[in-house]
Amino acid sequence: MGAGLQPPEAAVDLTVGVVVAVGIRKYVLDSRCAPRRSLVSRSSTTRQTDGRPSSPGRFVGSASMVPSLEPGDYFLLDRLTLRIRPPSRGEVVCFSAPPALAKDYPRGACFVKRVVALGGDVVGVRGGGLYINGVRQSEAYLDKAMSYSMPPTPVPSGHVFVMGDNRDDSADSHLWGPLAAERITGRVLCTHWPPNRACLAAAYSAVRSTRPSLKLRLSRSLEAPRVAFERQFQLRFSGVRSGE
Repeated sequence: MGAGLQPPEAAVDLTVGVVVAVGIRKYVLDSRCAPRRSLVSRSSTTRQTDGRPSSPGRFVGSASMVPSLEPGDYFLLDRLTLRIRPPSRGEVVCFSAPPALAKDYPRGACFVKRVVALGGDVVGVRGGGLYINGVRQSEAYLDKAMSYSMPPTPVPSGHVFVMGDNRDDSADSHLWGPLAAERITGRVLCTHWPPNRACLAAAYSAVRSTRPSLKLRLSRSLEAPRVAFERQFQLRFSGVRSGE
């Protein structure tokens, strides 16, 4: 007596599970998206007739990141690691509208670009190439050179310089200046739709058209286990034959 009623263990486990799942969705992996007209758009909650995911999710709504991300690519956003380390050069990130664009986009609009320089760097564009601190950068993820020039521009502390991979068709830092790092909401973790373009963030370091297809990647990943199985089978079979 006096101990009081204790909640069933199953109910406690379920409650804890729900809390953890909500926390992961909100603070670790974010597949939700911003209002329409943003460069990262929101999918419809109705069933799609072309096979796209029917639940809400982030998908690319412009061509500014082609060829790395194409319009209609769905992706997951990693929000956790921003709490652990700042963005690095070459990473693809999402961010809220900078002041120069805030009036043209609804509150909560989300953009996706690549970080090309950090606070303390000096960025410039000449001869179709990107220069960081006077050194021309090798950017394997671009499929064409830039047609514009930009004088050396210092990046203030606490800011980053972001650019779209489709440089000539991207409204980015070369037009409106360095981005305050506090506006970054997450890193693009992976794309998951369409399946033939699904890949992890590490693959964004090269032009996507030069990467092997999903079918080929799966085939390669299964090649070693298949060879090992065939070798074991042959050894067993030859052992049986030799013992006859």
